[in-house]
Amino acid sequence: MRTVSAFLCVFFFMFIGVCSAQQTATQPVAEQQKAVAKEIPDKPTAVQSKPTVVPVIVEQTGEDTVGGRLAYHLKELFSKSALFTVTVKDEKKIKILLDTQVEFQGRPSTSSIYSAVWVYSENEGTLKYYLASESGLVHGVSVKDTAEILANRTHEVFTRYSYLFE
Repeated sequence: MRTVSAFLCVFFFMFIGVCSAQQTATQPVAEQQKAVAKEIPDKPTAVQSKPTVVPVIVEQTGEDTVGGRLAYHLKELFSKSALFTVTVKDEKKIKILLDTQVEFQGRPSTSSIYSAVWVYSENEGTLKYYLASESGLVHGVSVKDTAEILANRTHEVFTRYSYLFE
């Protein structure tokens, strides 16, 4: 009987100690939450965001008409877009070097082969840095679609290498 009462006494004091420890452990957390809540300002502030306008220039080489149309539509897309700005200034920009050639000499207005190379230009007096490249076939009827694909690729390249423009 004495061992049972001793066991109950020990159990009772342990229970009181655990409850007391839990109460003191949660009390500082509640005080910390109140302190953090007081530090948050009521007025929202404007978030500083980096400009997302990509300065680009398209340089096309080739004598074919379909390739010329591709370069024209690509420049037109860049100039109309809110994501890009066509620039000839001596500033940081992405240069798209577009080389085009007639696919079949007997049918010059049907399709062209193109090669697009994206390079980063710090300014005109420095070495250009290779970023990406792509080659493909553009048909006379799909010039606008191919231009949109190249514009999208340009934005992907900019997103990947945006740290160069900081």
